[in-house]
Amino acid sequence: METAQRRIGLFFLIVISGTMLSFAAGNEHVLLSVKKADYEKVETAITKFGGTVAFKYKYCDLVSASVPEGKMAAVLALPAVQHAFKDQELTLDELPSWERMDLALREQYSMTATYAQALSVDQLKSYLEPAPQNYSPLTNGLVGASEFFAEVGLFGEGVIVAIIDDGISSSALAVASRIVGAENLTDDGIPGDSPLNNPHGTAVTCCVGANAVFGLPAFVQDAIEGYAPECVIPDFFGPGLDGIPMIGTAPAAQFYAIKVVRANGTTSLSYFLAGLERAIELRELYNQGGGGGVKIQVVNMSMGAANLYSGSDPYFAPLVKRAGEAGIVMTVSAGNTGPGGLMILSPGDCKNILTVGATTHATHDRIFIDLLGPWGPGGGGLFRPVDNHVVADFSSRGPTADGRSDPEIVAPGGGRFVQLANGSVMWGSGTSLSAPTVAGAAALLLSAHPGASADEIRGALLHGADPEALDGKPGVFDQGFGLLDVMRAHEKFGAFNPSDRGKESHLVRTNLVPFHVDLINSDFFSGSTGWLDPGERREYFIPTIQRPLDGLEITISTTAENPASDQNQLFGDDAFILINSAKNSRRDVLFGGYVSGTQTVTLGPQDLDYGLTRVAILGSVTNAGRAKADITIAKQRTPPRLAALATGKLAQGEVSAVPFTVPEGLPKMSFLLSWKQGWDAWPTNDLDLHLYDPDGNRLYLDNNGDGRLDGSWVDSPERITVVDPMPGQWTAMILAFTVWASDDHFVLFSDLGMPPPLAKTGDGSQQDGIPDAYVLEQNYPNPFNPSTVISYGVPFDGPVTLAVYNLLGERVATLVDEFRPAGYHKAIFDTPGLASGAYLYRLTAGTFSASKKLMLIK
Repeated sequence: METAQRRIGLFFLIVISGTMLSFAAGNEHVLLSVKKADYEKVETAITKFGGTVAFKYKYCDLVSASVPEGKMAAVLALPAVQHAFKDQELTLDELPSWERMDLALREQYSMTATYAQALSVDQLKSYLEPAPQNYSPLTNGLVGASEFFAEVGLFGEGVIVAIIDDGISSSALAVASRIVGAENLTDDGIPGDSPLNNPHGTAVTCCVGANAVFGLPAFVQDAIEGYAPECVIPDFFGPGLDGIPMIGTAPAAQFYAIKVVRANGTTSLSYFLAGLERAIELRELYNQGGGGGVKIQVVNMSMGAANLYSGSDPYFAPLVKRAGEAGIVMTVSAGNTGPGGLMILSPGDCKNILTVGATTHATHDRIFIDLLGPWGPGGGGLFRPVDNHVVADFSSRGPTADGRSDPEIVAPGGGRFVQLANGSVMWGSGTSLSAPTVAGAAALLLSAHPGASADEIRGALLHGADPEALDGKPGVFDQGFGLLDVMRAHEKFGAFNPSDRGKESHLVRTNLVPFHVDLINSDFFSGSTGWLDPGERREYFIPTIQRPLDGLEITISTTAENPASDQNQLFGDDAFILINSAKNSRRDVLFGGYVSGTQTVTLGPQDLDYGLTRVAILGSVTNAGRAKADITIAKQRTPPRLAALATGKLAQGEVSAVPFTVPEGLPKMSFLLSWKQGWDAWPTNDLDLHLYDPDGNRLYLDNNGDGRLDGSWVDSPERITVVDPMPGQWTAMILAFTVWASDDHFVLFSDLGMPPPLAKTGDGSQQDGIPDAYVLEQNYPNPFNPSTVISYGVPFDGPVTLAVYNLLGERVATLVDEFRPAGYHKAIFDTPGLASGAYLYRLTAGTFSASKKLMLIK
C-alpha cells in the first residue's frame, strides 16, 4: 500500500483550519453583519474597546474589525451586530505535486524560455490557423475554442476581465501588453502589476488569455512533440528553432488586476470581499457614465474560503448578486479539496455564478510527467497508460450543503502551461487554472454578443457544456452541466439561465437524497464500489455522528481486474481513498492514499466532528484497467460516557460561564462542547469554548503545533484536553459566536470527576440501557381517550423537544422541551379541551427529527 500527502493545485488559496486572523498579539479579526446606518455607531464602540475597523463594505451590510482579547463578547452583544463570522486567514498552497511522485528537482517547476514573442491577433491568426491549439496541449481544442476562433473569427476583443488575486505581472509578455489597470488593496506596498508579487494571478491570467510563443529547451520540445506534435510551431524563431504556443481561451481579452493577496502569500476573507467590491464599484461607475469607471465584464476569483452558510451568507451572496446586476459574469474555482463531496469553497457555493471544477487529460499528464517525473522520456505514457479525459481527482465536488449540484461546469486544469510573475514558464494544476479557462470563454461570448447580460452568458455556457464528453462516468456533483464547449455555448446563446436552487432542507443529509449518495445508518456497514474505470469515483457517507464515539474503523480492500502483466507498469492498478471530516467545504483530510490490497484506517474521537464524515473512493487515474474496492465501516463505542457539566440556550453573542473545581493531583481533564446546529445542519452555527485558570488567564492550547487558540476554530463539537491542570476554581466560557436562528441549545460534557447522571425528569420512568440510535415509539393506547403514553429513546445526553401538532401544523401541546440524559423515556399526553381527530407528535433531538400519528376519540 502506498500513501501520499495531497499537495495539489497551483498555489490554490486554502483555509488554514478556519482560524481567526490575528493582526496583533491578543487581537482577533472578525466580520460583523451590521446595517449601514449603524456603521459609525459600531465603529465608535469597537474603538472604545481598543479595537479598529478595517473595512466598511458598500454593497453588503458588513464591517471587518480587529477586536482585543477579552472584548469579543462585548462586541458581539452590541445591539447593532446581527451576526458575526471569523475572518479566515488564508495562504497560498504549496507548489504542485503528483501524489505518486517524489519530485526532488523542484527547480524544474519553472524555467526560463530561450526565446519568447508576444503575438498580435493578426499574428495569431496567421501562425495558428486553421486550428489554433493551446499548450497545455490541446486545451482550446478540447473546449471548443479552436472551432470558435475558426468559425466566428473573434478572440475576446474589447472585453475586460478582472483578476481578483495576487496581481498580474508586467514582466509576463504573454499578457502584459493587455493589462489596462492594476490596484493593490493589501498593506504590502507592492503594486498590483509588479513582478515581485506571487505568481498565482499571472498564471491564472494566462489561462484567460495568454497570447505568446516560447522557445524552450530541447527536452521540453521533445516531450511535447512526443504526445502533441500539433502544439509545436516548426521554425518559429528561425531555422531549427521551433516555438511552443501559450494561447489562452480569449487571447485578445484585456485584464484588470485587483490585488488582494500580499506578496508573501497571505490574505484574509475580508480582503477577498474588498476585491469583489472594488470590481463592482468600477463597473457601476462605468455604467453611470461618470469618471473613474472601468467596463469590467468578467471577474475571475481562483480562490476560496470555507463557509458556514452555503450560498446564502450575508457577505459573498449579496456581492455576487450585485455583480450580476451590474453586468459582471463571475467565474470561481470550486476548490482543490476533492474527490470528497460537500467540499465547494466560497464564493463558489454562491448562487447564479459559474463555479468551475477541473479536468485532467492524459496528454497533459504525460507531458507533465515526462518533464518532471523520475522516469525520463516516455515516463508519462507509463504513468498514465489510458488515453482518457476525466474529472481531476483534486477537483472539489458537490453537492453544496443546501443541495445544489456545484460545480456547475468543468474545464481543463491539469498539467497546464503558464507564465509566472518573473517571466519564467511553468506547468501546474488546480481549479485555479480551470476557472479562468471558463472566464476566457465568457469573454469570447461577450465579444460575439456585445451587451449580453451575465444571466445570458451563464445560460449559454451551461447549456453548451457537454455532459457526455468525459470518461469516468462523472455525476452532476462531479461535473455539473459538463465539460466547457465554447462553440456549443455560442450556438446555444439565448437559452434560459438555469435555476440555482437546491432542496434547502434544514438537514444536510436530506439535501443529499436527490444525488443518490449512500447514507450509512448502522453501526456496521459492508459494501463494494463495483468495478471503477480509471478516474471514476464512488463515495460513501457515514451517518450523522451525534454523540461521542471511541473511534471509527474503516477497512478498504482493493482488487484489480487485469492480471499484473496488464496493469500500470509503475504502480499496478489500485484505488485512491480520501476520508474527510464532517466539516463542509473544509480541507480536513483524515486519510488520503493509494490502496493496493487491504488497508485499515482507525480514527480517534478527536477526528470525528458531529455530522457526515465522507469516504471517497476513486479508481486511480493511473490505472490501466478497472479496479474495485470492498469497504467496511464500524463505529466503536467502548469508552465511558462523558457527563454533562452544563446545558442551556444561547443566542448570537451570548456567553455562558460554567465554574468548576479542579482537585489536587488531577493528571488531565477533557471537555466537549456540543450544540444542535452542527455540521449535519444547514446553516452551521459556531460556538466557542474557552477555559480560564484560577488566576483568570485564558488557556492557550497548541496541541497540533499549528498555533491555534483554543475555542477559535470551527470544530463541531469542540474538544479541549488539559494535561496537569492547575488545581482550584476554573471557568469554562461558552460563547455563541455565530448563531443564524434565534438561539442554539448547547451541552458541555466533561470527564471531570464523572458526576452522577442528572435526575430523571418527566414521569420518572426510564428503561435500562442506552439506545444505539434515536427511537420514537407508537403511542399506546392508540386510538385513546383521554390520555396516552409516548415512549422515546435518545442515544446521548442533550436537549429534547416532544410536541403535538394538529393536521394544520399548529402546535397544540409541548410535552418535553428540556435536557434529557441518554436512555429511554416516556411522556404522557393528556387531552383536555382537544377535539376528536388525528394529531401528529414530533420528536426533535440534536439533528434528529421524526413524527408519528395518533388518534383521539371522544
